Amino acid sequence: MAGTAGKVRLAVPLAPREVEFLAAQTAAYELPSEAKALRCCVNWAAQAAAVGAPPALDVDTPTPQHFDVAASQLEYLESLAQRWEVEPGVAARATVVAAMRVVADDVFGTIRCKSKTTCPHYLGAT
Repeated sequence: MAGTAGKVRLAVPLAPREVEFLAAQTAAYELPSEAKALRCCVNWAAQAAAVGAPPALDVDTPTPQHFDVAASQLEYLESLAQRWEVEPGVAARATVVAAMRVVADDVFGTIRCKSKTTCPHYLGAT
């Protein structure tokens, strides 16, 4: 499904606390939207090799939220999804969960170029 400005729309199942986290970081770092906050999480996770496993199921039932991601970001998420046998949206959720465990400035305080978010470079050819 097409998104805006060359981006692709992705459904990401987020628990309420994850939605709140993205909203809080959007406000704290004066980002234009929660979608930008999610893309920061994806870029950080790919470039820092920060995600090793899909997020565990938790008590809060995730609700699909829709975000626009760049093609390179989707490629990275699809590579995680394939490895874990989950949907790309679940892989995107994993980047948010991982970002919640570190200092927010590491994720949102650094400008990360999406062109450096590529599957082969960060995950290695498999």
